[in-house]
Amino acid sequence: MTAIGRVGRYEIRREIGRGGMATVYLAYQPDLDREVALKALRVGEAGDARRFLREARLASSLVHPSIVTVHDYFEDAGTPYIAMEYLPRGALRAHVGRLTLAQIGGVLESVLGGLAFAAERGVVHRDLKPENIMVSDLGRAKVADFGIAKATSSATANLTTAGVTLGTPRYMAPERALGQDVGPSSDLYSVGVIAFELLVGRTPFDETVEPVAVLMRQINDPVPPVISLVPDVGSELSGWVARLVEKTPAERTASAVVAWDELEAILLDQLGPRWSRAATLPARPAGQTSPMLLVTGRTPQRGAGGGRRAAAAVGEPARTLAPSTVPLARRRRRRFSLAVIALVAMGIALAAVTSDRLRDRGTTPSEQLGTQVSDRRADLAAARSNGDRASAADALAGEYAHAAAGASPSKARRLRRIADAYGRAAEAARREDGSDYDDALATARRDERALGAGDSESDGGGENEPDENDNGD
Repeated sequence: MTAIGRVGRYEIRREIGRGGMATVYLAYQPDLDREVALKALRVGEAGDARRFLREARLASSLVHPSIVTVHDYFEDAGTPYIAMEYLPRGALRAHVGRLTLAQIGGVLESVLGGLAFAAERGVVHRDLKPENIMVSDLGRAKVADFGIAKATSSATANLTTAGVTLGTPRYMAPERALGQDVGPSSDLYSVGVIAFELLVGRTPFDETVEPVAVLMRQINDPVPPVISLVPDVGSELSGWVARLVEKTPAERTASAVVAWDELEAILLDQLGPRWSRAATLPARPAGQTSPMLLVTGRTPQRGAGGGRRAAAAVGEPARTLAPSTVPLARRRRRRFSLAVIALVAMGIALAAVTSDRLRDRGTTPSEQLGTQVSDRRADLAAARSNGDRASAADALAGEYAHAAAGASPSKARRLRRIADAYGRAAEAARREDGSDYDDALATARRDERALGAGDSESDGGGENEPDENDNGD
Protein backbone atom coordinates (compact mmCIF):
# COMPACT_ATOMS: atom_id res chain seq x y z
CA MET A 1 0.00 0.00 0.00
CA THR A 2 1.34 3.44 -0.95
CA ALA A 3 2.23 5.77 1.92
CA ILE A 4 0.63 9.24 1.89
CA GLY A 5 3.09 10.70 4.37
CA ARG A 6 5.57 9.94 7.09
CA VAL A 7 5.77 10.79 10.79
CA GLY A 8 8.86 9.68 12.67
CA ARG A 9 9.50 6.07 11.73
CA TYR A 10 5.91 5.46 10.60
CA GLU A 11 4.54 5.56 7.07
CA ILE A 12 1.01 6.98 7.01
CA ARG A 13 -1.27 4.90 4.78
CA ARG A 14 -4.74 6.32 5.35
CA GLU A 15 -7.02 7.98 7.88
CA ILE A 16 -9.21 5.48 9.72
CA GLY A 17 -10.92 7.65 12.32
CA ARG A 18 -11.48 11.20 13.50
CA GLY A 19 -12.92 12.67 16.69
CA GLY A 20 -13.01 15.93 18.56
CA MET A 21 -9.59 15.45 20.12
CA ALA A 22 -7.68 13.20 17.72
CA THR A 23 -7.23 11.76 14.26
CA VAL A 24 -6.29 8.11 13.83
CA TYR A 25 -4.28 6.78 10.89
CA LEU A 26 -3.40 3.33 9.69
CA ALA A 27 0.39 3.42 9.62
CA TYR A 28 3.20 1.02 8.82
CA GLN A 29 6.35 0.51 10.86
CA PRO A 30 9.00 -0.78 8.41
CA ASP A 31 11.64 -1.79 10.96
CA LEU A 32 9.24 -4.23 12.64
CA ASP A 33 7.16 -4.94 9.54
CA ARG A 34 3.84 -4.26 11.25
CA GLU A 35 0.78 -2.08 10.91
CA VAL A 36 -0.21 0.19 13.78
CA ALA A 37 -3.00 2.59 14.63
CA LEU A 38 -1.30 5.98 14.91
CA LYS A 39 -3.28 8.54 16.89
CA ALA A 40 -2.46 12.24 16.51
CA LEU A 41 -3.77 14.39 19.36
CA ARG A 42 -4.89 17.95 18.77
CA VAL A 43 -3.53 20.06 21.61
CA GLY A 44 -3.22 23.77 22.13
CA GLU A 45 0.12 24.31 23.85
CA ALA A 46 3.48 22.61 24.31
CA GLY A 47 2.62 21.82 27.92
CA ASP A 48 -0.44 19.93 26.74
CA ALA A 49 1.73 17.77 24.46
CA ARG A 50 4.06 16.94 27.34
CA ARG A 51 1.10 16.09 29.56
CA PHE A 52 -0.24 13.73 26.93
CA LEU A 53 3.11 12.00 26.59
CA ARG A 54 3.27 11.46 30.35
CA GLU A 55 -0.15 9.82 30.29
CA ALA A 56 0.80 7.77 27.23
CA ARG A 57 3.84 6.49 29.09
CA LEU A 58 1.58 5.34 31.92
CA ALA A 59 -0.86 3.73 29.48
CA SER A 60 1.98 1.85 27.78
CA SER A 61 2.69 0.07 31.07
CA LEU A 62 -0.75 -1.59 30.96
CA VAL A 63 0.01 -4.89 29.24
CA HIS A 64 -3.09 -7.07 29.46
CA PRO A 65 -5.14 -9.23 27.06
CA SER A 66 -8.16 -6.92 27.50
CA ILE A 67 -6.27 -3.67 26.92
CA VAL A 68 -5.12 -2.36 23.55
CA THR A 69 -1.32 -2.43 23.53
CA VAL A 70 0.54 0.88 23.28
CA HIS A 71 3.68 0.36 21.19
CA ASP A 72 5.16 3.85 21.11
CA TYR A 73 4.56 7.50 21.96
CA PHE A 74 6.42 10.54 20.69
CA GLU A 75 6.14 14.18 19.64
CA ASP A 76 6.65 15.45 16.10
CA ALA A 77 6.46 19.14 15.16
CA GLY A 78 4.57 19.90 18.37
CA THR A 79 1.96 17.19 17.84
CA PRO A 80 1.90 14.22 20.22
CA TYR A 81 1.40 10.78 18.68
CA ILE A 82 0.66 7.39 20.13
CA ALA A 83 1.21 4.17 18.17
CA MET A 84 -1.14 1.40 19.21
CA GLU A 85 -2.02 -2.14 18.30
CA TYR A 86 -4.05 -2.09 15.08
CA LEU A 87 -7.32 -4.01 15.29
CA PRO A 88 -8.97 -4.07 11.85
CA ARG A 89 -12.33 -5.28 13.16
CA GLY A 90 -12.86 -1.83 14.64
CA ALA A 91 -14.88 -0.72 17.65
CA LEU A 92 -17.73 -2.27 19.59
CA ARG A 93 -20.10 0.46 18.37
CA ALA A 94 -20.90 -1.47 15.18
CA HIS A 95 -22.09 -4.44 17.26
CA VAL A 96 -24.46 -2.59 19.61
CA GLY A 97 -27.94 -4.09 19.34
CA ARG A 98 -26.69 -7.14 17.48
CA LEU A 99 -25.30 -9.40 20.21
CA THR A 100 -26.48 -12.47 22.08
CA LEU A 101 -26.41 -12.48 25.86
CA ALA A 102 -23.30 -14.67 25.81
CA GLN A 103 -21.55 -12.14 23.56
CA ILE A 104 -22.67 -9.25 25.76
CA GLY A 105 -21.30 -11.13 28.75
CA GLY A 106 -18.01 -11.72 26.95
CA VAL A 107 -17.65 -8.02 26.17
CA LEU A 108 -18.44 -6.93 29.72
CA GLU A 109 -16.14 -9.48 31.35
CA SER A 110 -13.25 -8.46 29.09
CA VAL A 111 -13.82 -4.78 29.88
CA LEU A 112 -14.04 -5.46 33.61
CA GLY A 113 -10.86 -7.53 33.46
CA GLY A 114 -9.00 -4.66 31.81
CA LEU A 115 -10.38 -2.11 34.28
CA ALA A 116 -9.47 -4.31 37.25
CA PHE A 117 -5.90 -4.61 35.99
CA ALA A 118 -5.65 -0.84 35.48
CA ALA A 119 -7.22 -0.02 38.85
CA GLU A 120 -4.61 -2.15 40.63
CA ARG A 121 -2.02 0.15 39.07
CA GLY A 122 -3.85 3.36 39.92
CA VAL A 123 -5.03 4.08 36.37
CA VAL A 124 -8.56 5.31 35.64
CA HIS A 125 -9.92 5.40 32.09
CA ARG A 126 -12.34 8.38 32.43
CA ASP A 127 -13.98 8.12 29.01
CA LEU A 128 -15.18 4.56 28.53
CA LYS A 129 -17.70 4.08 25.70
CA PRO A 130 -18.33 1.66 22.80
CA GLU A 131 -16.13 3.75 20.51
CA ASN A 132 -13.00 2.96 22.52
CA ILE A 133 -13.75 -0.68 23.16
CA MET A 134 -12.11 -2.46 20.24
CA VAL A 135 -12.68 -5.95 18.84
CA SER A 136 -9.65 -8.21 18.45
CA ASP A 137 -9.01 -10.69 15.64
CA LEU A 138 -10.21 -13.40 18.03
CA GLY A 139 -13.51 -11.60 18.63
CA ARG A 140 -12.66 -10.38 22.14
CA ALA A 141 -13.15 -6.88 23.52
CA LYS A 142 -10.11 -4.74 24.32
CA VAL A 143 -10.18 -1.33 26.01
CA ALA A 144 -8.34 1.51 24.26
CA ASP A 145 -7.30 5.05 25.17
CA PHE A 146 -6.39 4.71 28.85
CA GLY A 147 -5.19 8.06 30.14
CA ILE A 148 -6.03 10.08 27.04
CA ALA A 149 -9.13 11.67 28.58
CA LYS A 150 -7.09 12.94 31.54
CA ALA A 151 -4.28 14.16 29.32
CA THR A 152 -6.59 16.14 27.06
CA SER A 153 -9.09 17.52 29.58
CA SER A 154 -6.97 20.48 30.65
CA ALA A 155 -6.18 21.34 27.06
CA THR A 156 -9.82 21.78 26.09
CA ALA A 157 -10.05 25.44 27.04
CA ASN A 158 -7.50 26.22 24.31
CA LEU A 159 -9.38 24.37 21.58
CA THR A 160 -11.82 26.07 19.23
CA THR A 161 -12.35 23.20 16.81
CA ALA A 162 -16.04 22.57 16.15
CA GLY A 163 -17.29 19.25 17.44
CA VAL A 164 -15.01 18.97 20.47
CA THR A 165 -16.63 17.10 23.34
CA LEU A 166 -15.34 16.74 26.86
CA GLY A 167 -15.67 13.09 27.59
CA THR A 168 -18.94 11.60 26.42
CA PRO A 169 -21.98 12.80 28.40
CA ARG A 170 -24.07 9.69 27.72
CA TYR A 171 -21.53 7.50 29.53
CA MET A 172 -20.22 10.01 32.08
CA ALA A 173 -20.47 9.40 35.82
CA PRO A 174 -22.30 12.08 37.85
CA GLU A 175 -19.21 13.02 39.85
CA ARG A 176 -17.27 13.72 36.68
CA ALA A 177 -20.13 15.82 35.31
CA LEU A 178 -19.95 17.84 38.53
CA GLY A 179 -16.20 18.35 38.20
CA GLN A 180 -15.51 16.26 41.30
CA ASP A 181 -12.76 13.71 41.84
CA VAL A 182 -13.04 10.54 39.78
CA GLY A 183 -11.80 7.05 40.49
CA PRO A 184 -12.33 3.43 39.47
CA SER A 185 -16.00 3.66 40.47
CA SER A 186 -16.46 6.33 37.79
CA ASP A 187 -15.38 3.80 35.18
CA LEU A 188 -17.83 1.29 36.65
CA TYR A 189 -20.68 3.75 36.09
CA SER A 190 -19.68 3.90 32.43
CA VAL A 191 -19.63 0.09 32.31
CA GLY A 192 -23.16 0.11 33.69
CA VAL A 193 -24.33 2.48 30.97
CA ILE A 194 -22.64 0.35 28.29
CA ALA A 195 -24.27 -2.78 29.73
CA PHE A 196 -27.65 -1.02 29.67
CA GLU A 197 -27.10 -0.05 26.03
CA LEU A 198 -26.05 -3.55 24.99
CA LEU A 199 -29.10 -5.10 26.67
CA VAL A 200 -31.73 -2.50 25.77
CA GLY A 201 -30.31 -1.13 22.52
CA ARG A 202 -30.01 2.50 23.60
CA THR A 203 -28.45 4.56 26.36
CA PRO A 204 -30.53 5.46 29.43
CA PHE A 205 -31.30 9.07 28.48
CA ASP A 206 -31.29 8.58 24.74
CA GLU A 207 -34.27 10.84 24.13
CA THR A 208 -32.37 13.85 25.51
CA VAL A 209 -30.29 15.58 22.82
CA GLU A 210 -28.35 18.51 24.29
CA PRO A 211 -25.10 17.37 25.96
CA VAL A 212 -25.54 19.60 29.01
CA ALA A 213 -29.11 18.33 29.45
CA VAL A 214 -27.76 14.78 29.31
CA LEU A 215 -25.24 15.63 32.04
CA MET A 216 -27.99 17.10 34.20
CA ARG A 217 -29.92 13.85 33.85
CA GLN A 218 -26.81 11.81 34.68
CA ILE A 219 -26.59 13.81 37.90
CA ASN A 220 -30.26 13.90 38.87
CA ASP A 221 -32.31 11.19 37.19
CA PRO A 222 -32.19 7.49 38.11
CA VAL A 223 -31.26 5.16 35.29
CA PRO A 224 -34.35 3.09 34.42
CA PRO A 225 -33.93 -0.55 35.43
CA VAL A 226 -33.24 -2.78 32.45
CA ILE A 227 -36.05 -5.10 33.53
CA SER A 228 -38.59 -2.28 33.15
CA LEU A 229 -37.72 -2.02 29.45
CA VAL A 230 -36.83 -5.64 28.67
CA PRO A 231 -38.67 -7.69 31.32
CA ASP A 232 -37.25 -11.02 30.18
CA VAL A 233 -33.71 -9.98 31.10
CA GLY A 234 -34.46 -11.05 34.66
CA SER A 235 -34.06 -9.35 38.02
CA GLU A 236 -30.51 -10.56 38.71
CA LEU A 237 -28.95 -9.06 35.59
CA SER A 238 -31.08 -5.92 35.86
CA GLY A 239 -30.00 -5.51 39.48
CA TRP A 240 -26.37 -6.00 38.51
CA VAL A 241 -26.62 -3.07 36.08
CA ALA A 242 -28.52 -0.96 38.63
CA ARG A 243 -25.74 -1.34 41.19
CA LEU A 244 -23.18 -0.05 38.69
CA VAL A 245 -25.16 3.09 37.87
CA GLU A 246 -25.86 4.28 41.40
CA LYS A 247 -25.47 8.07 41.52
CA THR A 248 -23.22 8.07 44.58
CA PRO A 249 -19.85 6.34 44.01
CA ALA A 250 -19.83 4.72 47.46
CA GLU A 251 -23.12 2.95 46.70
CA ARG A 252 -21.90 1.35 43.47
CA THR A 253 -20.47 -2.14 43.16
CA ALA A 254 -17.23 -2.11 45.14
CA SER A 255 -14.79 -2.85 42.32
CA ALA A 256 -14.39 -4.21 38.81
CA VAL A 257 -13.37 -7.56 40.31
CA VAL A 258 -16.58 -7.77 42.35
CA ALA A 259 -18.67 -6.77 39.32
CA TRP A 260 -16.88 -9.40 37.25
CA ASP A 261 -17.53 -12.14 39.83
CA GLU A 262 -21.20 -11.20 40.13
CA LEU A 263 -21.69 -11.15 36.37
CA GLU A 264 -20.02 -14.54 35.98
CA ALA A 265 -22.40 -16.05 38.55
CA ILE A 266 -25.44 -14.59 36.77
CA LEU A 267 -24.33 -15.86 33.37
CA LEU A 268 -23.56 -19.31 34.71
CA ASP A 269 -27.06 -19.45 36.15
CA GLN A 270 -28.78 -18.19 32.99
CA LEU A 271 -26.66 -19.74 30.24
CA GLY A 272 -24.87 -22.67 31.84
CA PRO A 273 -21.19 -23.54 32.38
CA ARG A 274 -20.21 -23.42 28.70
CA TRP A 275 -21.60 -19.97 27.95
CA SER A 276 -18.18 -18.47 27.23
CA ARG A 277 -17.77 -20.73 24.18
CA ALA A 278 -20.38 -18.57 22.46
CA ALA A 279 -19.03 -15.25 23.77
CA THR A 280 -16.76 -14.18 20.90
CA LEU A 281 -17.92 -11.46 18.52
CA PRO A 282 -18.34 -12.18 14.81
CA ALA A 283 -15.98 -10.80 12.17
CA ARG A 284 -18.87 -8.71 10.87
CA PRO A 285 -21.77 -7.36 12.94
CA ALA A 286 -24.85 -9.59 12.85
CA GLY A 287 -28.32 -8.36 11.94
CA GLN A 288 -30.32 -6.46 14.53
CA THR A 289 -32.12 -8.53 17.13
CA SER A 290 -35.12 -8.00 19.40
CA PRO A 291 -35.44 -7.54 23.17
CA MET A 292 -36.35 -10.99 24.45
CA LEU A 293 -35.25 -13.45 27.08
CA LEU A 294 -32.35 -15.46 25.78
CA VAL A 295 -33.23 -18.58 27.68
CA THR A 296 -36.90 -18.83 26.63
CA GLY A 297 -36.80 -17.28 23.17
CA ARG A 298 -40.29 -15.85 23.79
CA THR A 299 -41.51 -12.79 21.93
CA PRO A 300 -41.69 -10.13 24.64
CA GLN A 301 -44.88 -8.43 25.76
CA ARG A 302 -45.49 -4.80 26.60
CA GLY A 303 -43.82 -4.36 29.97
CA ALA A 304 -43.38 -2.05 32.90
CA GLY A 305 -43.56 1.65 32.29
CA GLY A 306 -44.93 1.26 28.78
CA GLY A 307 -41.49 0.41 27.46
CA ARG A 308 -41.35 -0.41 23.77
CA ARG A 309 -40.72 -3.95 22.59
CA ALA A 310 -39.70 -5.28 19.21
CA ALA A 311 -41.31 -8.48 17.98
CA ALA A 312 -39.00 -11.37 17.22
CA ALA A 313 -38.21 -11.56 13.54
CA VAL A 314 -39.19 -14.64 11.55
CA GLY A 315 -36.38 -17.15 11.74
CA GLU A 316 -34.63 -15.23 14.51
CA PRO A 317 -32.82 -17.61 16.82
CA ALA A 318 -33.59 -17.82 20.48
CA ARG A 319 -30.85 -16.60 22.81
CA THR A 320 -30.66 -13.14 21.31
CA LEU A 321 -31.11 -9.81 23.00
CA ALA A 322 -31.30 -6.53 21.39
CA PRO A 323 -32.11 -2.97 21.04
CA SER A 324 -35.14 -0.81 21.08
CA THR A 325 -37.61 -0.84 18.24
CA VAL A 326 -35.92 2.16 16.67
CA PRO A 327 -32.90 1.17 14.51
CA LEU A 328 -29.65 2.27 16.07
CA ALA A 329 -28.52 4.69 13.42
CA ARG A 330 -26.12 7.08 15.06
CA ARG A 331 -27.86 10.24 15.99
CA ARG A 332 -26.22 13.43 14.86
CA ARG A 333 -25.54 15.46 17.89
CA ARG A 334 -25.72 19.22 17.95
CA ARG A 335 -22.40 20.86 18.19
CA PHE A 336 -21.31 22.56 21.34
CA SER A 337 -21.04 26.31 21.30
CA LEU A 338 -17.87 27.60 22.96
CA ALA A 339 -19.96 28.77 25.89
CA VAL A 340 -21.39 25.29 26.45
CA ILE A 341 -17.91 23.74 26.18
CA ALA A 342 -16.69 26.11 28.85
CA LEU A 343 -19.69 25.32 31.03
CA VAL A 344 -19.12 21.58 30.88
CA ALA A 345 -15.35 21.87 31.24
CA MET A 346 -15.47 24.00 34.35
CA GLY A 347 -18.49 22.33 35.94
CA ILE A 348 -19.86 25.84 36.51
CA ALA A 349 -23.49 26.05 37.56
CA LEU A 350 -24.01 22.30 37.34
CA ALA A 351 -22.54 21.77 40.79
CA ALA A 352 -24.39 24.74 42.26
CA VAL A 353 -27.74 23.70 40.86
CA THR A 354 -27.54 19.96 41.48
CA SER A 355 -25.13 19.07 44.27
CA ASP A 356 -27.84 19.26 46.94
CA ARG A 357 -30.11 17.08 44.84
CA LEU A 358 -27.34 14.53 44.44
CA ARG A 359 -27.00 14.32 48.22
CA ASP A 360 -30.73 14.14 48.96
CA ARG A 361 -32.28 11.39 46.90
CA GLY A 362 -34.22 9.60 49.60
CA THR A 363 -37.86 9.82 48.51
CA THR A 364 -38.30 10.57 44.82
CA PRO A 365 -39.39 7.42 42.96
CA SER A 366 -40.44 5.19 45.84
CA GLU A 367 -43.27 7.51 46.90
CA GLN A 368 -44.82 7.14 43.46
CA LEU A 369 -45.27 3.37 43.71
CA GLY A 370 -48.94 3.17 44.65
CA THR A 371 -50.68 3.36 41.28
CA GLN A 372 -48.05 1.38 39.39
CA VAL A 373 -47.98 -1.42 41.97
CA SER A 374 -51.78 -1.63 42.09
CA ASP A 375 -51.97 -1.93 38.31
CA ARG A 376 -49.25 -4.58 38.16
CA ARG A 377 -50.75 -6.58 41.01
CA ALA A 378 -54.12 -6.48 39.27
CA ASP A 379 -52.42 -7.96 36.22
CA LEU A 380 -50.91 -10.66 38.42
CA ALA A 381 -54.27 -11.46 40.01
CA ALA A 382 -55.87 -11.76 36.56
CA ALA A 383 -53.10 -13.98 35.16
CA ARG A 384 -54.32 -17.42 34.09
CA SER A 385 -51.14 -18.89 32.62
CA ASN A 386 -47.58 -19.24 33.86
CA GLY A 387 -46.39 -16.97 31.05
CA ASP A 388 -48.79 -14.22 32.12
CA ARG A 389 -47.79 -14.67 35.77
CA ALA A 390 -44.11 -14.40 34.82
CA SER A 391 -44.71 -11.21 32.82
CA ALA A 392 -46.74 -9.60 35.61
CA ALA A 393 -44.20 -10.56 38.28
CA ASP A 394 -41.37 -9.22 36.11
CA ALA A 395 -43.27 -5.94 35.74
CA LEU A 396 -43.63 -5.68 39.52
CA ALA A 397 -39.93 -6.41 39.93
CA GLY A 398 -39.24 -3.59 37.48
CA GLU A 399 -41.40 -1.10 39.40
CA TYR A 400 -39.64 -1.83 42.69
CA ALA A 401 -36.17 -1.83 41.11
CA HIS A 402 -36.94 1.54 39.51
CA ALA A 403 -38.03 2.96 42.86
CA ALA A 404 -34.91 1.60 44.55
CA ALA A 405 -32.68 3.44 42.09
CA GLY A 406 -33.69 6.79 43.62
CA ALA A 407 -34.32 5.85 47.25
CA SER A 408 -32.17 6.29 50.32
CA PRO A 409 -29.72 3.43 50.93
CA SER A 410 -31.79 1.78 53.69
CA LYS A 411 -35.06 2.03 51.79
CA ALA A 412 -33.38 0.98 48.54
CA ARG A 413 -32.26 -2.28 50.14
CA ARG A 414 -35.85 -3.12 51.12
CA LEU A 415 -37.18 -2.17 47.69
CA ARG A 416 -34.54 -4.30 45.97
CA ARG A 417 -35.44 -7.23 48.22
CA ILE A 418 -39.05 -6.98 47.03
CA ALA A 419 -37.88 -6.67 43.41
CA ASP A 420 -35.72 -9.76 43.82
CA ALA A 421 -38.62 -11.73 45.31
CA TYR A 422 -40.90 -10.85 42.40
CA GLY A 423 -38.05 -11.72 40.03
CA ARG A 424 -37.77 -15.15 41.65
CA ALA A 425 -41.54 -15.57 41.33
CA ALA A 426 -41.32 -14.79 37.61
CA GLU A 427 -38.55 -17.32 37.10
CA ALA A 428 -40.48 -19.97 39.06
CA ALA A 429 -43.55 -19.33 36.89
CA ARG A 430 -41.47 -19.90 33.77
CA ARG A 431 -40.22 -23.17 35.23
CA GLU A 432 -43.82 -24.04 36.19
CA ASP A 433 -42.64 -24.58 39.76
CA GLY A 434 -45.74 -23.75 41.81
CA SER A 435 -44.09 -24.23 45.19
CA ASP A 436 -41.20 -21.84 44.50
CA TYR A 437 -43.62 -19.38 42.91
CA ASP A 438 -45.84 -19.32 46.02
CA ASP A 439 -42.82 -18.99 48.33
CA ALA A 440 -41.33 -16.09 46.35
CA LEU A 441 -44.69 -14.34 46.14
CA ALA A 442 -45.26 -14.74 49.88
CA THR A 443 -41.83 -13.22 50.55
CA ALA A 444 -42.60 -10.26 48.29
CA ARG A 445 -45.97 -9.62 49.94
CA ARG A 446 -44.54 -9.87 53.46
CA ASP A 447 -41.80 -7.37 52.60
CA GLU A 448 -44.38 -5.11 50.93
CA ARG A 449 -46.43 -5.04 54.12
CA ALA A 450 -43.34 -4.28 56.17
CA LEU A 451 -42.58 -1.40 53.83
CA GLY A 452 -46.20 -0.27 53.72
CA ALA A 453 -46.25 -0.44 49.93
CA GLY A 454 -48.61 -3.38 49.33
CA ASP A 455 -52.39 -3.69 49.44
CA SER A 456 -54.56 -6.46 50.79
CA GLU A 457 -56.04 -7.83 47.58
CA SER A 458 -55.30 -11.30 46.33
CA ASP A 459 -52.58 -11.74 43.73
CA GLY A 460 -52.81 -15.47 43.34
CA GLY A 461 -50.50 -16.22 46.26
CA GLY A 462 -52.35 -14.76 49.23
CA GLU A 463 -53.57 -18.05 50.63
CA ASN A 464 -49.99 -19.18 51.18
CA GLU A 465 -48.70 -15.96 52.74
CA PRO A 466 -47.46 -15.88 56.34
CA ASP A 467 -49.08 -13.47 58.74
CA GLU A 468 -47.71 -10.06 59.60
CA ASN A 469 -45.57 -11.28 62.47
CA ASP A 470 -43.86 -14.09 60.58
CA ASN A 471 -40.12 -13.46 60.60
CA GLY A 472 -38.76 -14.63 57.25
CA ASP A 473 -35.53 -12.68 57.27
